[in-house]
This record gives sequence, structure tokens and C-alpha cells, in this order.
Amino acid sequence: MANVRAEAKLVTLTIDGYEVTVPEGTTVLDAAKAAGIFIPYLCAHPALRPWGACRMCMVEIENARGVPTACNTPVAPNMVVHTNTPQVLDLRRKVMELILTEHPIGCLTCHKRDQCGPQETCLRSVAVDFRCVTCPANYRCELQLNCDYVGLDEMAMPVRVKNIPLRKDPLIALDWNLCIVCGRCVRVCDEVRVQSVYAMIDRAGKTIIDTAEGSPLEEAGCIFCGACVDVCPVGAIEERRNRFAGVADSTTESVCAYCSDGCTFRLEQKRNVLIRVGPVWEAPVNNGQYCVRGRFATAEPLQPQLRLTTPLVRKNGQLVPASWEEALDRVVRELGARRGPCLGVIGSARTTNEASYLLQKLARLVLQTPHLDTPARLADTAGLLGLHQVLGVGASTTLHDAVAAARCLLVVGNDLSTSSPITAMKVLQAVRPQVTVPPNTGYFSYLPDTGVREQPRPTLIVIDPRATELTRYADLWLRPRPGSDRVILGAMLKLVLEEGLASVTASTASIQGVEELRASLAPFTLELAEQLSGVPAEQIAQAARWYATRGPAVSLFGRGLTQQVDGVEAVAALAALAVVTGNLGRPDAGVLFPVAANNTRGAFDLGLLPEFLPGYAPTSSEAARQHLEQLWGGPVAAAGGRTLLDQLAAAQAGEITAMYIVGANPAQSAPAAAARAALERLEFLVVQDLYLTETAKLAHVVLPAASFAEQDGTFTNAERRVQRVRKAVSPPGEARPDWEIIAELGRRLGGGGFDYVHPVEVFEEIAHVSPLHAGMSYDRLDDGPLCWPCLNPEDPGTETLFPDGGVFTLPVLSQPRVRTTSPDYPLLLGSASSPQHFGTGTQTRLVKQFAHFQAEERLELHPTDAAAAGLEDGALATVVTRHGQARARVRLSTALAPGTAAITCVFPESQASTLFGGERAPGAGTPVAKAVPARVEPAR
Repeated sequence: MANVRAEAKLVTLTIDGYEVTVPEGTTVLDAAKAAGIFIPYLCAHPALRPWGACRMCMVEIENARGVPTACNTPVAPNMVVHTNTPQVLDLRRKVMELILTEHPIGCLTCHKRDQCGPQETCLRSVAVDFRCVTCPANYRCELQLNCDYVGLDEMAMPVRVKNIPLRKDPLIALDWNLCIVCGRCVRVCDEVRVQSVYAMIDRAGKTIIDTAEGSPLEEAGCIFCGACVDVCPVGAIEERRNRFAGVADSTTESVCAYCSDGCTFRLEQKRNVLIRVGPVWEAPVNNGQYCVRGRFATAEPLQPQLRLTTPLVRKNGQLVPASWEEALDRVVRELGARRGPCLGVIGSARTTNEASYLLQKLARLVLQTPHLDTPARLADTAGLLGLHQVLGVGASTTLHDAVAAARCLLVVGNDLSTSSPITAMKVLQAVRPQVTVPPNTGYFSYLPDTGVREQPRPTLIVIDPRATELTRYADLWLRPRPGSDRVILGAMLKLVLEEGLASVTASTASIQGVEELRASLAPFTLELAEQLSGVPAEQIAQAARWYATRGPAVSLFGRGLTQQVDGVEAVAALAALAVVTGNLGRPDAGVLFPVAANNTRGAFDLGLLPEFLPGYAPTSSEAARQHLEQLWGGPVAAAGGRTLLDQLAAAQAGEITAMYIVGANPAQSAPAAAARAALERLEFLVVQDLYLTETAKLAHVVLPAASFAEQDGTFTNAERRVQRVRKAVSPPGEARPDWEIIAELGRRLGGGGFDYVHPVEVFEEIAHVSPLHAGMSYDRLDDGPLCWPCLNPEDPGTETLFPDGGVFTLPVLSQPRVRTTSPDYPLLLGSASSPQHFGTGTQTRLVKQFAHFQAEERLELHPTDAAAAGLEDGALATVVTRHGQARARVRLSTALAPGTAAITCVFPESQASTLFGGERAPGAGTPVAKAVPARVEPAR
């Protein structure tokens, strides 16, 4: 990361008579924390730069002038600090009294505070109309802690009554009457989240905090990440839903179950119900930050009243409650009678590694079917296979922190702000280094005369047909016609090789296929690339030269690339660009692949694919299958398994007669008009899920599963970090963890090796089966995440792949081509992600406040195209492709270029997924969901 010394020197000082040794650059405040010595503070925070504004952390330092603030005073050798002298305590009481003039003190200075009930009048004065017991931050308030510590028991200064009306913003409740103007919310929004929604404003001679002109948060550009909620020391900024939920009974550290960033947070529970999530400031992935989904859509959708709590069995055409015994007996009877290739299995990209491993083991060993896949096929398999083709590994080669040290960033086909918000935050921090110091690094590395300077701003290149948050900061924005990214990447490769900017030659032993690639690039001229993509040739050339010469460079890509018809080749071309320019094998360079869901990486790693066994041994390898048979003690199903869409097609044709679906909703997510009809035709369908989804409603048996917050296990994020997931609450009703249900089915179906009593035993078997995980264990993961490959118990894990080089195979690109339109289908349509909703919206649609942002399917159109179709903003439109049609609400947007459109696929009633899927990406089976010819018309 930027601003971190390679080898920090240690400094020894004395604080209140205790000798403390800390790294050079540590503040006195943090040194005291490390020694267990409390110094009060209000403006300081571990996520923020030192500020020294509130003065609460004043200390005395021998041989130093005055009373410096501990939060922005760096330690020095042999420094002697006194934190609680009479002078310091007196000054703190005066400062606290001054601060409280901005806050309705109520009972902060009253010794009878704990004797009052919320329904009682003040025992001291009936004039007191605001009290701590009615404050949403009661017992979670830093003012209470500091007032008690400094011993302030009376106020001589008058309190300013603000009488500011309460705000009506969604998700976040703002009560500026409680604000003490500490500035934390302003600073975290600017320094860390790079949004600058809040500001300190002078009104009538008083400083207050608000948005510009007092506008609503949404109009001010708020992304509702909740960072301001987490840093507010009082009750001024709170979650609206659980504002008065009070103090949690206990907290449990776990990992978010939405996107693949893999954010660590604390689950707070009260009476066995999740009430909120909280930050873990020392988390290695996200440093206490997360997004709107992780912050506001974790606790509410997991409430028991919204969940499946008992097994359901279809009787007389209706799903009715049943016992586990009855449900499992029927599943065992029906699946047992159909073992073999007439049975299909679909797993999830959001369940734990343990569940994914056991599901593929059940399919291959017990059910003897090679047909198993995951909905990650729909978004990410082209990326997996494209990287694997070139690098031999279909995963990110470095960590997301690499963007802080890279000198060039190339983002292709990924609106990171909606798909991977924490990765987007790190990119934004990198391109705005003047206001950003990453948390938990040397605070003073940005100060003059310390021998360390902030690195210059990296060059940001964005290739995307749509304007995104990143395009606002891009040094170069290439805006191609949808579906032409491969042509641009091919032209960049050709220029790099022709101008001698490559760092490899044909004789380099570790790079294979250089001349074959060079020959295939002959048609990829800058002139043709400009003609096909619409991007000026000089911009393409400049992007290639910058990427090759301004390194180290990190490239990031997403579904804008992987869901194209040429997705596999496009990703392979991007990987080849990294190889030939030498941008691999370094911690500040590489390729980042932010997969869609929280455990897509884990599902791929552990063989929940027809192409690979656990650890990426190909299923076509007879030796790999025999090795697995020896470990499992039984025959393993042969190769030739069907992908998700192929399974649905086989079900429609009557070739697959039964399916076992765990944590997936293909009736809504599968981009095929016949998906629902295929599931309805099955003789037997068992669905295992948290909710009664559109797919579960078609099932013959529904098994209630536990959520990530209700079980132990592991997730693997997009960086290859394996992280511990921990149980915070008990499952509702009779719901059970996925791994437990699958193991029970394995035992009942007669399979050996399914006698697990805890997921730790499953993970031990994973470490035995998968070489990537051989050195991992729950004990090691409890100390922090590990990146695979981790080959033995002493291996610290591999954060950067190919540090010693590798064997790379450059691709051969097919002829350049682009998507075309016609008079009947004049637009190029793509699927769009929602900032709030995730996947099919099964969970996020349960968050009531999210309806404020999006309550129905959204179609984004350029105003020119909308006018041509006779549509206005907010009108209901029908979208038609050759594969299906859907209804959506029009939203005019100049972020899209004329001739293009984008639709979300969140609401099942719209049937938006049927617009795609009639075409597959060659070699991956991934449905094409970008640049699909379409037309729009007013809904009838």
C-alpha cells in the first residue's frame, strides 16, 4: 500500500510511567491505546487522518511547550507523556463543557442518569425535554464515556438550542440537534469514501454540518455506505430502521455475503435477532468500510418472519409444511431412484466453501451425475476460462490494495461502484491521493521532512461504453460501441508488440505463443479498431502506450467484458496485455477479477463446475478423477457435465428428469424464456434456500436453509482470500445450515465419508483434497485470512501470484467483429446492475427503504432514443429482443451513448432475464447479456 515504510523503526517512550514500544510514526494516542491507557477524544478516529480539533486528547509531554493533542503528535524516542495531570484534567473539563454547548445535554452531567426510565419525567427538572434514555445512541455514545471520565457534573455555559427539523432521508436518520460538530462525518466522506456529501457550513455565525444548501442526501450524491453512521460519536447520524434498537447483547465478527470484496464486519444481535452490523476498523480487506447493501441489507432480510422456517412438501398441488423426516425421506427416495446423468445439480455462489465442496462431492460420488453448475456461470465463467487459458490460473493475481501502489490503472467493462464498492473506493482513493491516507498506516507519512512522500497520482484508463463514477476521474476514457472491447484490446496488443513496448520475446521460455498471437493480430489495426468501436485511433494508441510504459499497472475487468459474445477471448487478450508488458508477479501490478458474488471464487475453487474438480484439476483428466476416487473411496462421475443453461435445455427435452438446487433461483436469473417451463416439466425438483423464491415455488420439496450469519464456515473473496464466517444467531425455526443438510442427504443416500459433525471437519477434508488449501485450517484462519495457494501449515499464503515467473500461453484471437443492429432492433441492450439491489434481488427487495431508490424494473435510455420511441422519463416501456420481452420503467440518462440501453434484472414480474440468453459465449456457455439487439416501445 502507499505510504507504508518497508521496515518501520521502533520507538520507545514512557506514558504514565509505563514503557511503550511502537513503530515510528505512531501517534501518542495510538501508543497509549496499545498500552491499554485511555485518553479521551472525540474528533480522532482510526479511519481518519489526525486532526486535533476537539482538544479532548490533550496531554503533557516533558520538555514540550503547552499541552499538545495526542491524536496528532507523533511519538519520539525517550518521550515522557502524562495523560491525567491536574492541569490536563481541568482543561479537558472546560473543553467538554464547551463541546456540550452544541448538544442538548439532558442528563449527561447528572449523577442520577441511570435512575431514569424512558417514560419518566426528569427527576431533576421538568424543563429538561431531552434525555439520554430517549436518545438513539444511549450507552453507545462517546459523550457519555467522556463526560464520565472527565467528571463533568455541572454546566456554567449556556446551551445553544438549535431547533433544527429532523431530516427525512432514506436509510439514515439525521438529527443535527445532537451534532457536536466534531467533523468526523465530513472527513470520512471526503478522505475515505471520496464522496464529499457533507460540509462544514457557516450559518448565522455558527458552524454546522449539513449537505450543500441543506439538500437531501440522495440529491447531494450520497451512496449510503453508512460510513458517517459508524464514525458519528453521538446520536446525530443513525440507521433509520434500528435507530432505537439499543445496545447489542453480543457481537460476532464475520464476512459480508453480498459482493466478492469480502468485507469483514461485526454482526450485532439482541435476543437472537440481528439488529445491525458494525465496522471492524482493522479488517485487512475493507478497513471498517462497506457499502449500502452490507450496511443496510444484512440484518433486515434475515429476520425470522421473512424466512423459510420449516420444510415444505407438495401435496395435491400445494406446498404444505412437513417434518424434516418426511421431507428428507421423499428427497432420498426420488433422487436415489434417478442417480446418474438424468439428474442435475445447481449450487450457489453465495453459500460457504464447505457447502459448495459437499454439494459437488454428493453429485459426483453419491448421485453419480456430472451435471453440476452454479449461477456464477451467467456472469463470471468467461473470465475464469479466459484467464486460465493465458495464465493457467483463472483468478486475480494480486490484491485490491495493489491499486494504491500502481502507477497505471486500466478498468475495462466494470462499474466498480455498483459491483465492487470497496474496490471502487480504493481506486478513487488512489486517483485522489491528496486527500487520502489509507487507514491503519503510518499517520505521518504525508507530513514534510519525514523522508516519505505520497506517490504521484496514477494514470487511470477506463474502457466502458457507459459513463460511471470512475470515468469522472479518468485520464483517458475510451467509450466503445458495446461489444467491441475485444477489438480495442487486440489493437492495443498489436501496437505494444509492433512498437517494441513488450518486455518479452519469442525466445522467452516462459511465454508461449508470441508469434502465433502476433500473426492473429494482423487484422487488428488502429484504423479498423476505430471503425468498429467508434473510439478514435489516437486514443487507443495512447491507452496502449500508457499501459505499457507507465507501469507498474493493474487491470480490472467485470461483467461488461465477461458477458459479451467474445467474453473469453476479450479476457484472454487483457491477460495477454499484462503478460507481454511485464505487469505480473509484483505486488503493485497484475490482473484483478472482481467476480460477482461473495463466494463465486470459492464455488469455482472447490469444483462446483462441470469443467473442474476441486483445486482446478480438469474433469477430463482420468488421473485426477482416479486420485479423487482414492480419497473419497468410491467411483466419481465421468466428465461431460452440462452447464446450467444446458441442464435447463435438457430438462425441457426430458433428458434430465430431476434437479437438486441449492441457494439458486434459475426461474428468475437464468436468461432463457423457457427456464420456468423447463423446471415445471421436471418429475422431481428439490430446492434448498432461505426464502420461498420463484424457483422454490415450483419445487416438490423445499428445504429451509440457514444464512451465513447462522452458521460457521468460510468464504473466498475475489482476491483469493479465504476468510472465516462465524455464527452470530441461531437459524429461525427448523432451518439448518446447507452443509449439514447435504451431509445428511449423503448419509441417507448411502454415501461414505459424510459423517461430519462440524464444518471444521469439512474444511480439513478440503485441505486434504485441494492443493490450493493444503496449508489452511480454522485455527490459522481465526488469526486472519489466507490467500491460496497455501501449500503447507507454515506457508503464509500467496498474495501475489507468479513472483518467480510462470508459464504463460498467449491466445490466438479470431477475426475482429462487432455487434450490429437492424431497423427492427435499433438499440444495443445490456443488463445493468443496481447500486442497492443485488443479483435477483431476493434479499435486497425485502429491505423496505430500498423501494425508495428502485421499486420496479428500470430501463435506462438516452433522451434521443426515448424521444424516437415516443417515451418520456418515468413512462412504462416494453423492451423486445429476439429472445423475449419485458416491461420496465424508463429512466432517461446521458450516461449511456445514443443507440444503447440498459435494464436491471431484479424484479421477477418484469421477466427481464428473458431478453437475454438466446446466444452463448463460445467456450464458456455464458449467456450473452451485453450488446443484444433490441427495441423499445410504449407499454400497452
